[in-house]
Amino acid sequence: MTNSLWPGLGYGILSFIFFGLYAVPRRYTESPTPQFLLIMGITISACTSISALLFTERLAVSFSQIVLSYVSGLLWFTGTICYIYAIDCVGVGRATTVKNLTVILGVFFGLLIFREFSWQDRLSLALLGTATLFILLSTIILGKLVPTAELAKRSCPLFLIKPRRKKTSHYTLVGFVLALAAALFYALFGVPGKMVLESMDSVWPYFMFTGQGILVGSLVFYFILAKRRNWNGVFLKDNFWGMLSGILWVLAFASMANTLKLLGMAMAWPIANLNTIVTVLYSSLILREISLRYQAKRVFAGFILGITGIALLAGARV
Repeated sequence: MTNSLWPGLGYGILSFIFFGLYAVPRRYTESPTPQFLLIMGITISACTSISALLFTERLAVSFSQIVLSYVSGLLWFTGTICYIYAIDCVGVGRATTVKNLTVILGVFFGLLIFREFSWQDRLSLALLGTATLFILLSTIILGKLVPTAELAKRSCPLFLIKPRRKKTSHYTLVGFVLALAAALFYALFGVPGKMVLESMDSVWPYFMFTGQGILVGSLVFYFILAKRRNWNGVFLKDNFWGMLSGILWVLAFASMANTLKLLGMAMAWPIANLNTIVTVLYSSLILREISLRYQAKRVFAGFILGITGIALLAGARV
């Protein structure tokens, strides 16, 4: 296992950096959510298919592997619908920290479903539990950072359900509920993904068919909910951000798939969910959603807990 530890951690670090950035483009565009997600889905499917063709000599897959990969993609896309709408309600920094509570479910599935750790190895289990707790505390602390201003956009579901403006607390409640739903679906998508990866020598076929599942989900979502489909003159202005989001996700997912294969679900999820650190930094320093001036101690504590969590995860696998 030690031979796969350091490559797995390396991929894990790349995954949380890119996962921390892929939703950021949403804050730069006012395009309708179905259109944004369709462009993102098309980009993801194209990039994953090209990657599989470039890095795989022979796509030898079974029907069950294809089905599980599609299910994985559809579950991820459902989580992303919730995540993007949560960002529209409470901002990228706060939505991401709540969404990252998926780490608990990821560890739970890894232990009970896939038995990635032996219940007899109490030291490793203790380190895993402590690491998960530290990363969870990091997420909670960073999730309580106070925003600088109202962050809700007109694409927040509250505006869609009832246009009349509501209190900030209402947007916060809806945004956090959506982020929790995203956490659930993001954890579930890894279950069929793990099942497929255990039966494959390479991650790339799974990568491609998951991307196709995401495309199917984005097409269905778009044609059911899109109120207007006039794309004239808006490609460069708005749809560029959806493409960028898709490319960043592909880089993140390729890294995470390798971490999942090398280290297992119980470790891959806590590492990937350290994207909170990247998101909070970008949200505060670039987007100015969160002020660090009066919250420096809380930010520092969250970062230290997250970094310590990674170190303990490494210890659990050595």
